[in-house]
Amino acid sequence: MADDKKEKDTEEKGGASTMKVVIIAVVLSVVLVGGGVGAAMYFLMGDKAAPAEGEAAAEEAEEEEEKGPALYQSLDPKFVVSFTDQRSARFMQFSVDVVTHKEEVKEQVQLHMPAIRSSLLMIIGEQDADVVSTKEGKEKMLEEIKNNVNETLARMEGKKAIKDGVEAAYFNSFVIQ
Repeated sequence: MADDKKEKDTEEKGGASTMKVVIIAVVLSVVLVGGGVGAAMYFLMGDKAAPAEGEAAAEEAEEEEEKGPALYQSLDPKFVVSFTDQRSARFMQFSVDVVTHKEEVKEQVQLHMPAIRSSLLMIIGEQDADVVSTKEGKEKMLEEIKNNVNETLARMEGKKAIKDGVEAAYFNSFVIQ
């Protein structure tokens, strides 16, 4: 009887371990098949997305070719502006460049430099030293410089002026004392 009991326990253990092996094999098979399907989809879908990215890059390059290279024109010499402040005399010194993508606009800026500088000195002299000391104040001032240069070119060139030919203005140096 004792021998029969040992045999039944061994058979139950053997059956349980066989069942574990089968379950592990099924789970591994599902994981491997799922991984293979996922990898296949990834590589197949990746090929469809690549041309779209290539087309976007080609469009950007084409737009840049149409615009041409960025042309910078320095509005030299440096600007020096005094502020009327009740507390003390304050001065601002800065240099600025403007950018365009059209050679004609760069030539117009060079040609009309005295008118541009005079106009800029008028609007910059009206600025508040405390305001232009802030980042927001400097950004606003650069926007005003860009707009003023475009307005001056439109006034000086008339119909030959290229609308919004100057695209941005950038500080090279900036000091307030």
